[in-house]
Amino acid sequence: MKKILVFAIAIFMFHSAMAGNKIKYYFNQPVDTTVATAEKAIYLNNCIADTLAAYLGRAKYTLDICMYDFEKTVSFDISAIDTIFAPKVAAAIDSAYARGVIVRYIYEASNANTGLSLLDTPGITTLGSPQGADYTIMHNKFVIIDANSSNPADPIVWTGCLNWYYEQFNWDFNNVVILQDSALAHAYLGEFNMM
Repeated sequence: MKKILVFAIAIFMFHSAMAGNKIKYYFNQPVDTTVATAEKAIYLNNCIADTLAAYLGRAKYTLDICMYDFEKTVSFDISAIDTIFAPKVAAAIDSAYARGVIVRYIYEASNANTGLSLLDTPGITTLGSPQGADYTIMHNKFVIIDANSSNPADPIVWTGCLNWYYEQFNWDFNNVVILQDSALAHAYLGEFNMM
């Protein structure tokens, strides 16, 4: 994975003429932007799930998801908390598939990944990571949107450190990086296909 990531960064740096090369940084906690020298980070106050659903909604052709953990439950009493986060993400994935988008999903098989049970579409291809003594964990967290689109403005990579569940979206300190770059999307797609 490290070689692929270094390769992806190199492509991103040296092939900037291929596509828009836009980067956005989102955080789920307040961010000090006074030291920013370029694009400023954006604080998404309790709306990372909404933002993720909106990006998933942009998919026209393909949606390749590689997620360590997607849970529909939280680890504390949620009686007073709105719990629509996992259903919102699952609905966006189902909606993409219903629009004709090819959806593929790789997940860490040692986790419950209960959010996958919210997908209503049997045609969505899911694949759990291998298990056993010779394998550790699949800890990736990225989504590739329309990597092979002929329009270089379409390919997007959603990555960062958060898993898909309530605490990660809203309480734990996490970030999301959105990369709009066709060359980088192809590098991530190569990793996805290898997996």
